[in-house]
Amino acid sequence: MSTDIFIYLIITSFIYGFGQDFADLLDEHGLKWFKGSAIIIGVISGIAAGIRMILYAPTGAQEVAILLYWLVMNKLDYLNHQISAAIILLFSFWSFRSGILDFSLTMICFLTILAVNIIAKQIKKRYGDVWFLFMRRYISIIVISIIVGSILPFLFHLFAMLGVIVSTLWFERFEKNNKTLFYRKIGLSLKR
Repeated sequence: MSTDIFIYLIITSFIYGFGQDFADLLDEHGLKWFKGSAIIIGVISGIAAGIRMILYAPTGAQEVAILLYWLVMNKLDYLNHQISAAIILLFSFWSFRSGILDFSLTMICFLTILAVNIIAKQIKKRYGDVWFLFMRRYISIIVISIIVGSILPFLFHLFAMLGVIVSTLWFERFEKNNKTLFYRKIGLSLKR
């Protein structure tokens, strides 16, 4: 893998994670921007995921597997996530047809994610949320990295999680100090 592709994967992973979380903030946590902003963020997030899929097949297989898990578990609850999922599906159809993605690897990733999440739910019942989140977010990706024989899927997942963390931390700060001139100028506010 060239340095350029590696950097693109880091950037698109961060954008994807940030976009998914920012879309949640717009839908579920009272963040208000401009009309249609949640949908635009969903489109950007879907395109970032699609670019990741094309640039590195194991990340693409992981992306499609996560999408399949979301579909099976009925997790696509808002329009922006559904649009993001549709874009990821379009990229995946093209990627499977052009030979970028391997169907068997994608199914192995899906079954890994499904199994780890089933086990994680049992652990949540017994030990609480901390272990559940750790298992859900990281164990399946570690297993996928072992299966493909590369640390890169895990690394790119970490950058996506970094995007989620940055979005979450920004929102926590925004909730405390959302009356600044900068936020008013760009139209960000909290729904009342």
